[in-house]
Amino acid sequence: MKALRQALQTFWSQLGLPVRAAGQLPPGTKMPCIVWDMTPAGLPDVLDVTATCWFRENHGACADMLSRMRALLPEGGLLLRFPGGMAVCFRGASERAEDRQDARLCGATLHMEVHLYAEEELDEC
Repeated sequence: MKALRQALQTFWSQLGLPVRAAGQLPPGTKMPCIVWDMTPAGLPDVLDVTATCWFRENHGACADMLSRMRALLPEGGLLLRFPGGMAVCFRGASERAEDRQDARLCGATLHMEVHLYAEEELDEC
């Protein structure tokens, strides 16, 4: 799972902003930054991945960033290779630009469905 986490970290870093896994956001982190999280999807070898790019008081940038995030993940899916296996990533059912005026933040969020395949499974194909 560590190799997959590193592959996802590298994937999101293509946007040219600091990238942090959820729970690894140190106090005082400068924005904009991308925060992502990975959770089981309820099916074997399928994960839900959510990435949010947070901006401080730059509301116009959210829609642009959501477009850039979409462009990284084509509608037909994306193959992400990592040591020990690969993942096929698809856009999830939802994406949104959100404005949290109470915290003077806005965020662009993209959901992915990630299907995992072990290296041994690939050799059998």
